[in-house]
Amino acid sequence: MNSTFAFAQEFRAERAVARLRDLLPRHATGVRDGDRCEIDTAELVWGDLAVLRSGDRISADMTVVQAVGISVDASMLTGESAAVDVGDAEALFAGCFIVGGEGTALVDATGASTRLASIAELTRKGHRPKSPLEQELNHVVRTIAFIAVGVGLAFFGISLLVGGTSRDGFLFAVGVTVALVPEGLLPTVTLSLAAGAQEMARRHALVRHLESVETLGSTTFICSDKTGTITRNQMAVVEIWTPAGTARVSGIGYEPIGVSTSPRRRGLA
Repeated sequence: MNSTFAFAQEFRAERAVARLRDLLPRHATGVRDGDRCEIDTAELVWGDLAVLRSGDRISADMTVVQAVGISVDASMLTGESAAVDVGDAEALFAGCFIVGGEGTALVDATGASTRLASIAELTRKGHRPKSPLEQELNHVVRTIAFIAVGVGLAFFGISLLVGGTSRDGFLFAVGVTVALVPEGLLPTVTLSLAAGAQEMARRHALVRHLESVETLGSTTFICSDKTGTITRNQMAVVEIWTPAGTARVSGIGYEPIGVSTSPRRRGLA
């Protein structure tokens, strides 16, 4: 039952991730034998000439052959939300988006040879530390195992002292040891984590590993440098310091509507 609960929750998460992958474009426009054609992104090879237009997602590492006002959103690689102008003979990288202009580029690397794939490979090699919940559960399991084995050995000795056979003493010790193991611990923990994952899913947060729920639940702040990619990239003034005092400003993003409080002298109520 414990394995079934864990598998069902993580399978749902993986299926949701697969649906997100389906949102990515699967075709690119290229030139082969002098003719322009649609090419499956998985079939792009070194030396293909790709035609790029505004709105296209770059599917391979390329070198620009001809650029007409091409600007690229490279935030996936660099974290910088501002578009970058690209000219002839400059590099383009898989995963970025053409946000303006058009042109042609020569494919230099595809698949696992792209820079984006090398970054993904580095993340896979990273060691994921154990969560606080895992550490506490391991500590509890070791403690229970030590106590259960100790009690079992003690009762085995007591059985021999009162005249029992070694066979009966062994069976009695095994029974006592098994009885001390909390069989409901793992299903309870798994069900609790699954319930937390479902609650987070209702709030549009996808959890791929159940162990992450406890860590996320104890998180107060998440600091990220990915401006414009996982945030709205809209900084807003919230407080102003003036010679007359401090004023607070409230509003939403770049909306031209807001409320400003009167400057207040510091140290005054």
